[in-house]
Amino acid sequence: MMFWALLVLAQAGEAVYPCPAGTGEPVAVNDSRLSHLKVIRKVIPQIPSQARPGGTPPSILALRIVVPENGPSCNIRVISTIGFGLDEAAIAAVRQWEFQPGVLGGKQVAVELPIEIAFFIESAWIDPDEFRRREFNIALNAIIAGDPKAERAAAKMNWRN
Repeated sequence: MMFWALLVLAQAGEAVYPCPAGTGEPVAVNDSRLSHLKVIRKVIPQIPSQARPGGTPPSILALRIVVPENGPSCNIRVISTIGFGLDEAAIAAVRQWEFQPGVLGGKQVAVELPIEIAFFIESAWIDPDEFRRREFNIALNAIIAGDPKAERAAAKMNWRN
């Protein structure tokens, strides 16, 4: 039952695994004053059987997560969904990643950052349209969020090539 709830939330772009109470307002990862944030341990997603060769092309999944001051990543949101159980596999793996917390002004802070996970199944190549699909979904998400800089960047992209 939890799997299906996670599946529905991931496909809807809603955040899963809310941050614990007391987590500060996340700082953007591109804040030049931020230091020390780094991945200490990565867990590779387990590819589910429904995503094996013959049914799923190689794909890139885009996520946005919050790394709190302490504890596992939270507010995990799928920006560019793949399906076939790969979204859920990536969320489960990223949830187990360990980070050295970000530091801003001498204090540990929560940090929001994008994560991309490439799924290569049986050494297959990624269709160039996959990159365009991912970029389109990222731009659309930024436009929906009302990010003026991202809106300008999206308007300049050539989606027909």
